[in-house]
Amino acid sequence: MVEVAGEFRDQDTGTMRPCVSISVVGSFAHHLAHVLADWSAIGELMESGRGADETTLAAVLHDAAHCTGDSETLRCLAGAVAR
Repeated sequence: MVEVAGEFRDQDTGTMRPCVSISVVGSFAHHLAHVLADWSAIGELMESGRGADETTLAAVLHDAAHCTGDSETLRCLAGAVAR
């Protein structure tokens, strides 16, 4: 499920922006965490400057998936996602 609910303060501009929330099962959050971590690594290799923010999101998703008890996440080594 995806919804736009609430607002947060943009750290770069200080303005309030809409907040997007997603609800997914732990296994999808785990998979998405690795996709985002890989995307960030590729961005760094290409020195494009893109993807830096995704590293933090990847770690948060990985931790959230771990909290759900997802079996794949429980077997996953923490080193696979940048922290």
